[in-house]
Amino acid sequence: MANILAIDDSGLMQAFWVRILSRSQHNVITVSSGDEMRGVLATMNPQLIFLDLSFPGENGFELLQHIRSYQHCLEIPVIAVSGYAGEDTRQACREAGFTDFLAKPFSLAELRGMLARYLDHATNPRALAR
Repeated sequence: MANILAIDDSGLMQAFWVRILSRSQHNVITVSSGDEMRGVLATMNPQLIFLDLSFPGENGFELLQHIRSYQHCLEIPVIAVSGYAGEDTRQACREAGFTDFLAKPFSLAELRGMLARYLDHATNPRALAR
């Protein structure tokens, strides 16, 4: 079981994250703004973060900088989530320091792959040796 933070201003996406990730026995917290995110990160130690790129006011790239400003978040995988899945967007995400990219709409299989890839080592240190 892992602590997962999903940052998305869409109420529909927040409900999706809670419903799907809770089924996998993960603790899920969703927030809809940078201010909420900063409040949660002050007290939460997530093992994985899903971060939408489009927000009113701040964007996902700016929020990633805030996430990385927390010492306990320096090594946490942060997955960019966006409907803009062109190579330019993916390249910008790599250059900004996102761990990976999940294009909307995505399948449950794609999401499961992300969870396996980035949580297996966080919840089971021996998984890296496999």
